[in-house]
Amino acid sequence: MTVDPTNPDRAYVMNTGTFMTTDAGKTFVPVKAAPGGDDYHQLWVNPTDGNRMVLSSDQGTVVSVDGAKTWSTWYNQPTAQIYHLAADNRFPYWLYGAQQDSGAVGVRTWSREGVLTFRDWEPICVGSESDMIVPDAKDGNILYGGGAGRCDQSFNTAASLGGQLPPPDPKDPNRKTWTLPEVFSQADEALYYSNQFVFRSRDRGRTWAKISPDLARLNPAVPATLDPITAKDVDQPMTDRFGVVYSIGPSPLKAATVWVGTDDGLIYVTRDDGKNWTAVTPPEMTAWSKVSQIEAGHFDAETTYASVDRHRLADSKPYIYRTHDGGKTWQNVVAGIPEGAYVNSVKEDPQTKGLLYAATELRVYVSFNDGAEWQPLQNNMPVTSVRDILVHGDDLAVATHGRGFWVMDQMSALRQIAVKGAQIVSANAYLFRPGETYAIRAGSMNGTPLPHEEPQMENPPSGVLAYYWLQTAAQQPVKLELLDSSGAVRACAASDAQVRPVDTETLSVQAIWVQPPQPPSAAAGLHRYALGGAVGRGAGSFGRGSGPAPAPDACTPPAGAAGTQVANSPTRGPDGAGRRGGAPSLPPGEYTVHLTVDGQTYSQPVTIKPDPRGAPNGVNDGVR
Repeated sequence: MTVDPTNPDRAYVMNTGTFMTTDAGKTFVPVKAAPGGDDYHQLWVNPTDGNRMVLSSDQGTVVSVDGAKTWSTWYNQPTAQIYHLAADNRFPYWLYGAQQDSGAVGVRTWSREGVLTFRDWEPICVGSESDMIVPDAKDGNILYGGGAGRCDQSFNTAASLGGQLPPPDPKDPNRKTWTLPEVFSQADEALYYSNQFVFRSRDRGRTWAKISPDLARLNPAVPATLDPITAKDVDQPMTDRFGVVYSIGPSPLKAATVWVGTDDGLIYVTRDDGKNWTAVTPPEMTAWSKVSQIEAGHFDAETTYASVDRHRLADSKPYIYRTHDGGKTWQNVVAGIPEGAYVNSVKEDPQTKGLLYAATELRVYVSFNDGAEWQPLQNNMPVTSVRDILVHGDDLAVATHGRGFWVMDQMSALRQIAVKGAQIVSANAYLFRPGETYAIRAGSMNGTPLPHEEPQMENPPSGVLAYYWLQTAAQQPVKLELLDSSGAVRACAASDAQVRPVDTETLSVQAIWVQPPQPPSAAAGLHRYALGGAVGRGAGSFGRGSGPAPAPDACTPPAGAAGTQVANSPTRGPDGAGRRGGAPSLPPGEYTVHLTVDGQTYSQPVTIKPDPRGAPNGVNDGVR
């Protein structure tokens, strides 16, 4: 409740709606409420002007300047509270997640309009506000969630195949918690779901079977953090068991092996398709330790990782348990993760052994040595609660509780660090091998672009993304080149390229639309730079008259030298600064990246693959 500092008879009560009284509580009227059940939490009223106020909710923050008659929008804020995330196998792929009090959503990770906006974000047909969403590996439009739920996103409607979970056991009624796991097995595409029991469907939800007994802890002690009155406030029929199976980790190597963890501190494994379950809980894990994620190993069937959250017990330390012997012994491997960063999820990179990622209450952490040491993977992410994490191809994606989805595009350099870290950091310079690269046909908004004040983010970098490491700052200009199979330079970028300030006197638009791309860095550290792709905003010309000729840089051939003079741009190529639409500026084929540092040249090959979507209907431009 908040009382207007300028009027003691006017007060506001926040719940699923916000209600106002102007007669000291005799009557209340809703001033901000919707059928979706928005949850409002705090209200600030200006101490000198009661008409001005700021209201927070699960969706975001809104402002009123007229005494709650009208409110601003929260759609200009990336404040989604996502519990878990999943990705489909389309191109470009979509991310899915259930968001608190705003329903489940799907979002493209690349937009055909050139920038990611609200147009790429849409409600989805299953998942509600807390269920896990599971895309079908063979058809990204088919989504599963909530157990037997199935829908077709292309219609935005339910698409049940008639399957139902087994009926509840009257002697052990089904229990629930806010978020229950659902996951496809990578080994055989069996679909798993749980409450206190584990269920499995082998036919994509047409039929379901119960494959476990009640796996929750028997007669757990009342947590010391609960007072007696709260401990008795149980909203479900429970007697001797209270927990649920909170995480499921099918082995990607052996279809019959499935690991599970409960929200009351137990870990089980079955190695015979659910016929028998063995308790393999670490001895030090006590009741009400929530196994927030269990990750079966991708390289060894006896390896598993379990993240454990104990903040409900007033214990905010991180816990990541690792076993290499099928659960006989466990080690808590969290060196480098501080107290306060309790762990919500742990994942193993499916392509590189020993490379682990942890989603914590503060940020993402990475380990290059199987959990022995961790370090922050912060970059440009704000400090926020990271609830889930997944690896999709060469991308690392996370779900945050309050900042929506985030993606680290083309993070293959992390894999190379895990394999060759000592060699890389000891080298004067190192050029990483580029990851998977496509000749993308970039689209645009084709007309008036979305105003820059609206929330938006440019697409992931196009062209060839080059990562490079410099142990110390280069003494001479750093040069990056992209050569085709004939040896011709198709793109070049140099650290000494001059970036002139935008001359606003010559523009017909705001300067934000013509921000020039920056050259590659010559400073010490790890850097990345996109070669040969569209440069995004600013690729067009909005000036009144031509500007001065660009100054020579390390990409400029010496006077009289043979070779191709590439077009002038911080990223130069035969097609200039890149195109916002049409055929890709770099056709598919074999290329080589060159990095030149202080007279030494380093090389890595890269294959540019055709756009997986093919060519537009009827187009024959020679790019396949």
